[in-house]
Amino acid sequence: MDQLERAGIVGPAQGSKARDVMCVDDNDLEMRLNNLQ
Repeated sequence: MDQLERAGIVGPAQGSKARDVMCVDDNDLEMRLNNLQ
């Protein structure tokens, strides 16, 4: 989860609440994942 947070895919931890997903769509997610490589 920490790696996903650093990549901007999910938001920061908020205690026991679920994290926010920062990607707006599949293309945004794919772009962020490609930038990790």
